[in-house]
Amino acid sequence: MQPVIEVQNLSKNFTIRYREDWRVYTYSKQAVRNVSFSVFPGEILAIVGESGSGKTTLGKMMVNLVRPSSGQILLNGQPVQRLSQRRFQPLRHLIQMVFQNPYASLNPMMTVREHLEEALRLADVTDPHAIEQEIQQLTQLVKLSPQVLTEYPDQLSGGECRRVNLARILARRPRILILDEPVASLDFAIKQIIVDLLLELHQKLGLTYIWISHDLEIVQAVAHRILVMFDGEILEEIPRDGSRRDGCGHPYTEILFTAAHRLHTWEQEDFSTLGAVLPQPTAGTTMASRERGCRFRSFCQRYRTIGRPKLCRETPPRFKTVSQNHLVRCHFPWIENPEVTPK
Repeated sequence: MQPVIEVQNLSKNFTIRYREDWRVYTYSKQAVRNVSFSVFPGEILAIVGESGSGKTTLGKMMVNLVRPSSGQILLNGQPVQRLSQRRFQPLRHLIQMVFQNPYASLNPMMTVREHLEEALRLADVTDPHAIEQEIQQLTQLVKLSPQVLTEYPDQLSGGECRRVNLARILARRPRILILDEPVASLDFAIKQIIVDLLLELHQKLGLTYIWISHDLEIVQAVAHRILVMFDGEILEEIPRDGSRRDGCGHPYTEILFTAAHRLHTWEQEDFSTLGAVLPQPTAGTTMASRERGCRFRSFCQRYRTIGRPKLCRETPPRFKTVSQNHLVRCHFPWIENPEVTPK
């Protein structure tokens, strides 16, 4: 099967300037580091990781909102990473992004109807009768009440606002949606309704999703594959058949899933010690030392337990195939720690 998106060795560096007294300083921040993966038609690919791991930057590069520093993005086999906004415009009907803050995506001076009319005109629907029919179909598709059409964004609830954004995006008839935290800041009941709606649209319209999220419980339930990101790198690719049932995994993934489990179960005795499972750097860690070897090692309990081997300090790990479709970027991708003598 031909992938609809191929990301090959993609990187993004940001130059950050700041002023201190009368001097201006600059430094470079690498937000995404040599990321490669493919997405297939009809797939739900999840990307998880803590804030600042590069997930949203990666999504914005795929929709040409951020220009990559290096690497290649293929959309249906066509390289798009160097296209201008004007030349990328005809491809907007293929791929769209749903942003994390739904209110910031809407014009506060326009009604919901005006937002949908604008989206349809951008999709070359100009006949007034056709626009009215499309608006009715879109509101039914995302299960919006017709009364919402006359309201302004500040009159909408969080769930209604997300449905309006979905309707605007679906007006362009995209085949691929990048969902950046699609259920963030919603209460449990509304969150479940939006997830069910997204899964229904995925089946009904044959969409492909790239689901960026912190919510590991939802991700495990909906995704066909999970990519785990840390500091701009993909550390693990987990297949649909469950996380690390083969007894292998990355230490960072273990931290994420342990923290998520404790938050979900809300056990008082565990919740009070939640910080114990979160990564903390070892003393004396510097940026220069992190550039060599494994970038996660200063946070890695497995690295400390097996005696701080030289391999982790000097050699960047490559992906290892630990089972079918399960890849781990770790020198020792075993939960049961091997005996290693430091060198």
